[in-house]
Amino acid sequence: MAQPAIAARYAVLIGIDAYPESPLRGCVTDVTEMKKHLVRKFPAVHMRAFTASPSEVSTPSGLVENPEFWPTYHNVVSSLHWVTSAAKPGDLVYIHFSGHGINVHPRSDPHVSDLALVLLEVRDSVAIRYLRGFELAWLLKNMVEKDLMVTLVLDCCESGSVMRSDSAVRSIKYNPKVDATYPLQADRMLHHNTESDSSTHRAASMRPNWLLNPNGYTILTACGPTEQAKEIELKHNGKRHGALSYFLINAFAKPEGVEVKSRHMYYHLCARFRETRDVRQNEQNPMFYGNRDLGFFGDTASVTDRMAVPVLRTADRGLQLEAGQAHGICSGDRFALHPLGQVTVFENTHTASTIATIATVIKVEALRSYLKLLDAPTPFPSTGWMATPLTYFSLRNFPIKLDVDLPLPLEWVDAFQEKESLLLYNAHVGEPDATWSFRVTPTIEHSYEICDDTTADVIHVPNAHGDNWIPDKTKESGRMYYEDTIKVFLTNQPTSFMSLELPGLATQAERGERAQTRRWQDTRLSDDWAAFNFRVRIFVK
Repeated sequence: MAQPAIAARYAVLIGIDAYPESPLRGCVTDVTEMKKHLVRKFPAVHMRAFTASPSEVSTPSGLVENPEFWPTYHNVVSSLHWVTSAAKPGDLVYIHFSGHGINVHPRSDPHVSDLALVLLEVRDSVAIRYLRGFELAWLLKNMVEKDLMVTLVLDCCESGSVMRSDSAVRSIKYNPKVDATYPLQADRMLHHNTESDSSTHRAASMRPNWLLNPNGYTILTACGPTEQAKEIELKHNGKRHGALSYFLINAFAKPEGVEVKSRHMYYHLCARFRETRDVRQNEQNPMFYGNRDLGFFGDTASVTDRMAVPVLRTADRGLQLEAGQAHGICSGDRFALHPLGQVTVFENTHTASTIATIATVIKVEALRSYLKLLDAPTPFPSTGWMATPLTYFSLRNFPIKLDVDLPLPLEWVDAFQEKESLLLYNAHVGEPDATWSFRVTPTIEHSYEICDDTTADVIHVPNAHGDNWIPDKTKESGRMYYEDTIKVFLTNQPTSFMSLELPGLATQAERGERAQTRRWQDTRLSDDWAAFNFRVRIFVK
């Protein structure tokens, strides 16, 4: 039998320090270090790197690099076309930009804005040229339509609303003369006009242009729409890096590499940013768009599908979990801690494989909680480790009544012993009048019926041996409607609720596998939160 084709990897890296105005110092270092670690991890990667470093000696261009390596509009766009042409369906693409970014506000609608990357144009002298967000979206669309798996990292500002004369801030003012010098191509203008469908209720309209096909790409940005991407200076060598690039480079440098899903990489980055917020007074929050289940420029065949929560190491060597009461965390819950990228095999809810460290929750706050290790591991967990839940004791707030006359089948007994998070009891044993939230009754067809505490039927859940039930097959199942519940969380601090998601039905997921700028003091903001449930019933005609 033919072996499946191995996916090839393509990378386009862009780093610009030598801007004619507001030069930067860490962008070329970002790309140089990233290139080194990518080649080490993936020796066969097809790579093109473009950098612009200011020359200390007099040269016609004022740049150190040769023209073929300049980050000009032509070189960058040509390279993206090259990737689309050369790559095969299923190949992996990594695009990294470190430099200035701006927001462009059209005259027709000042409430709408579009991200633009500031590239170079070298003729008689060095000038700038914009790669507009919808132009880049057009290029990404061609990749996605070819079934390429794209990861895009933007270590630049997305907003020009707040400008500072700070060489560490990766943003400059928009200059309409630049756009006038380089008019947009007609086909891309058509794409922009027909697909943007701009909304006026947000400060930035990046999403309508960029969410082309969420299944085919991942975008990580250094900050939110009204925040600033800043450079950080390393104390041990004086080098500068963009904060996002620096944390990504550290992840690539680890022995376990970056064979993780994009959502896990994003959690890891959020933890690293939060750890340094008070120390460096860095108020930016990374943003994530696209398919969170794609591999982050790596193979994820062996990566667990279990949800994970990032861990922070506090100043007193304690361990803080970036989830709390709002996320359903309870005192006594157990977690398996492991470095980013390591695969943890879960034997049961008490233990995990030896590469994980077991910890229990000792204190729970609204949006965070605190852990106590059950042993003294080496190495000690650090910020950016991931915590995979072994128990969900909050589920005990919803007792389940089993309406079973006969002794439970052996497989049921084994399953209940592993699912200690659930509060289960047999209606014919013990206290038949005990309160319950759900009632489960097996049927003679080896399936089961579920009703809630009002005795109303709950939409049928397929048994583990049947086909997955999906809305498209509602008619075939004999039901003329299905229900969904939309849960909306409101918090006063950035947080993620992806950890509330459970693995898909009939899968074995347990094995192998700002609208307003935030200030750096935001850890003192209120922990207040609220949740609202909206039940949606859809009828099939």
